Amino acid sequence: MDIRLGGQYSKKAAQAVAAVALQCLQDDPKNRPYMVKVLAALEQLHTSKDMQSKPPHPKAKHTNHSHKTSSSIN
Repeated sequence: MDIRLGGQYSKKAAQAVAAVALQCLQDDPKNRPYMVKVLAALEQLHTSKDMQSKPPHPKAKHTNHSHKTSSSIN
């Protein structure tokens, strides 16, 4: 897990997000979920109690990193 999160994440929610990502990596495209289902699953996780962040760890350092990302849709 990214150390910049400072331990402020739910392990259960992180595992659920990873499970959704794993479904998207199936070798056979026919076995991959439709993006609308992926989005619905991620939105449901986002609004669930498990996604709520934990209180900051006393030793966690917070930095303000600005990351630029690019994405393309094929």
